[in-house]
Amino acid sequence: MSRRNSAGEWCAVGWVRTAWFFVFASVFGGGCAGPPGRGAARIIMQALQIGDIAQVDVTVMASEIPAPLVIPMARSGTQFSATAGDLPVGSDYSFTVSARDNSTPSVELYHGLVIGQVIQENSTANIVIDMTPDAPAVSLSWAAPRIDALTDSSPQAGYGDSVQLKVLAHDPDAGQTAQLTFNWSTTCGTVTGNVVTAGNDTTPSVANATFIAPNADGACTITLVVTDPTGLSTTGSFVISVAAS
Repeated sequence: MSRRNSAGEWCAVGWVRTAWFFVFASVFGGGCAGPPGRGAARIIMQALQIGDIAQVDVTVMASEIPAPLVIPMARSGTQFSATAGDLPVGSDYSFTVSARDNSTPSVELYHGLVIGQVIQENSTANIVIDMTPDAPAVSLSWAAPRIDALTDSSPQAGYGDSVQLKVLAHDPDAGQTAQLTFNWSTTCGTVTGNVVTAGNDTTPSVANATFIAPNADGACTITLVVTDPTGLSTTGSFVISVAAS
């Protein structure tokens, strides 16, 4: 997925500083955008203190991508980097960075997430992402699941329109990400389907569903509850505005 343009330039660069890391991320167009309607993203994590970090991955997700794109970030000195190229143009991209140790199974030390990012043809959009330290695990931490990304294919819908819903989530406790359950509800309209792709200790689980808009104007609140095998849960929600086309 990594590539350079004819001038030898990377397709993306940008950055943000946090308490422990610099995380760079930009969506690149121009000479690196590839075929019409495509773009690229390069993400760099500059660690000020690497400590126990052994593995860093970035997960790219959008309604234009049929499955989450998980890319290992290669280390060079104190820097971790990865490039995602040839991405479809879109307005709901999410980028999730996870830094883990070398234990078996590995334990997440830091994570960061941005959602609703735009990839445009022949343009550059800077993305800022914050890295947050995870609470230290003590054996089984009995931690609640974490929603890494919650997206819809459109924040507006006409009467009877379909909107695609997607969530990416993981559980900090070993072995529980694969057993997460996803339950959708809405204050108006209906949510149908709930296709779940189970993850593991290094890859998040994904659930896809479809919102069917009602035949009346209104703001429909979509709510998702993610539950782990111990009964702990996390809730996320967003609003889709419905109006006559």
